[in-house]
Amino acid sequence: MKLTRSAGGILAIVFLATALRLIYLHQWAHSDFYSCPILDQMEFLDESGLVADHGLAGLGIVWRPPLYPLAVGTIFRLAHGSRMAALILQTLLSGLCAGLVYLIAVRFASKAVSLAAAALYAVHWIMIFSSVLFLTTTLFTFLVLLTTWLLLASGGRRMLLLLAGISAGLAALARSEIVVCIPFWAAWAFWQNRGTPLARTVNPAVFVLAAAVTISPITIQNYRLTRSFVPITAIGGYNLFVGNNAQSDGKTVWASEKALTDLNISPDLPPLENQRRYVAAATGYIKSNPAQFLKLVVKKAYYLVNSFEISDNVDVYYAISATSLLLAVLAGVSFGLLLPLALVGVVFGRYDRRSAVPVHLFLVTFTAVLLLFFVNSRFRTPLIPFLCVFAVLGAETLWKERKTIFRRPAVIAFLAFFLLLSNSRLFNVANPRDTVEMNLRQAHAFFYQQKYESCRNMLGYILTVAPDSQTARALCAKLPDGATSRFEPGRPGQQSDTKQ
Repeated sequence: MKLTRSAGGILAIVFLATALRLIYLHQWAHSDFYSCPILDQMEFLDESGLVADHGLAGLGIVWRPPLYPLAVGTIFRLAHGSRMAALILQTLLSGLCAGLVYLIAVRFASKAVSLAAAALYAVHWIMIFSSVLFLTTTLFTFLVLLTTWLLLASGGRRMLLLLAGISAGLAALARSEIVVCIPFWAAWAFWQNRGTPLARTVNPAVFVLAAAVTISPITIQNYRLTRSFVPITAIGGYNLFVGNNAQSDGKTVWASEKALTDLNISPDLPPLENQRRYVAAATGYIKSNPAQFLKLVVKKAYYLVNSFEISDNVDVYYAISATSLLLAVLAGVSFGLLLPLALVGVVFGRYDRRSAVPVHLFLVTFTAVLLLFFVNSRFRTPLIPFLCVFAVLGAETLWKERKTIFRRPAVIAFLAFFLLLSNSRLFNVANPRDTVEMNLRQAHAFFYQQKYESCRNMLGYILTVAPDSQTARALCAKLPDGATSRFEPGRPGQQSDTKQ
């Protein structure tokens, strides 16, 4: 049986995507970052270990979406705790996403555009980088793509809507903010169906009920332990507070000590009471400071569209420069190019807009959730596969109209504005000091795992940014053959890190 040209093309692209991710996994596994995870990666690994030993009961109250530790914990149980087995499966899942990008795009764009979009996803450096981290990004992205494709392919067929609901429920168990998208997708399922109002209600009901049933075991688990209604996670209040308080900068993923001072948070209080206090403080800030809240939202929107990748679990730029020349080269295609082209594609591209509604709904609602909380590279990454589709549509529009493009000043002005905005450096978006505390944690992880050369290199990098960091110099002095004189001095006048 002969493959069609498009089928052969997408198989080749999926193979390319998978190969690039496996190559980078090999490079990552030979770096000390692999054996020295920190922050959320370390917590996910700890939770996965509990799942491997005790099942869902090992998680207790579900503080963060549980699907990822459940999946990794299951792999650990089957593969005798092998981290590499879990990451190999994760990179394969990331490679399959290239096929889903094609299947989604071909529903409202040409086959050529769809193949190009899948290829762009395959070589996108952030997607490759994310596939080797013990974080929810790859799993969540796969499930969002799967849900979107099932919705687009459903054509009113209830079995596909049922599967889409299950996929959406699983996505919510990977990252709970997708819950906001579910009612909008359900409204689309109602709108695109034909028949009596009662008949039209059945399809969205099937979709929503399937999602709710998928989520329900976690809701039951939380109620059994707390006697309170906690649909998925019990940490939403803290995250809302982090993104909305007087000290919030829109990109930091933990609350400052100053912001926490007046909340009377205590480990002696019931956990949900602490979360209620976080929610009350965040909503109180929004209601009493609407102007400051709007300014903060504008700043978050700027971070969202900016080319700079804001790190939160590992210093993205340092890590790729230390692990892969290939990724460092691919990083030249930044978010600052992808987004402007995608916006041109969304507004001016030639595609079936009616069929693309589920994609638009995800982009709008997911973006709104990000703006309510906080923005960094990891949290905006699930937008990238969809932006790849519209970026190709944008490039196609510019190419087809290249001879007459200057007769359409709106297109030129639109593209130029977002190119300038995305590649500017306002609001301290690329402040190197933002990663000092995170990199200090990474340096300590290297030290305690006796990865002294990596520790020394990281400390050298930290001291070029914060030359007066006493924490960095104290750790440097502990290195077996380390002396601070080996490090390049920082620029005069730079401040030291204040949080030791």
